[in-house]
Amino acid sequence: MKLFLCSHFSSVGSLIKEEIDNKKVAFIPTASLREGYTGYVGSARKLFNKLGAAVTEIDISTEAYSTIQSVFEDADVIYFTGGNSFFLMDQLRKTG
Repeated sequence: MKLFLCSHFSSVGSLIKEEIDNKKVAFIPTASLREGYTGYVGSARKLFNKLGAAVTEIDISTEAYSTIQSVFEDADVIYFTGGNSFFLMDQLRKTG
């Protein structure tokens, strides 16, 4: 498994273009839902599309466990946006 950690994906995402092109990306904006500014979410989403990824966006706080599991199993890349990590962890625990 490869792991890529970054703070602002839209600034560095093009460095891994070959790893993203034609890949299925599970895009998880859940942590950003409790934030006032979310411009980084849109810029990351746009960059994934520009790099040739097939993006499936799901909100952990509203999706059923079976949907989350299916999207994660099908994804080549799982991307969590920035935001409130405590809210994200709470929602991950609640959904299983």
